[in-house]
Amino acid sequence: MHDISADNQERIGRLLISESKKIRMVRSIEATLDLAMKLGYSAAAVRLYGALELIHNEDDLGEG
Repeated sequence: MHDISADNQERIGRLLISESKKIRMVRSIEATLDLAMKLGYSAAAVRLYGALELIHNEDDLGEG
C-alpha cells in the first residue's frame, strides 16, 4: 500500500467532497424535474430549467 502525503490526502478529500456535492445537486435537480413533469410542465421548459439550474449550481461550486 502506498503512503499518501498529507497534501495529497487533503487534495483527495477536497475532490471527494466536491464530487459528493455534485452528485447530490444533480439528484436534487432530477427530482425537481421529475416533479415538474408530473405537474404538467412541458418537457422543453423542464429541460431548460434544469440546464439553467445546473449552470447556477456549478457557479456556486466555483466551477462555472
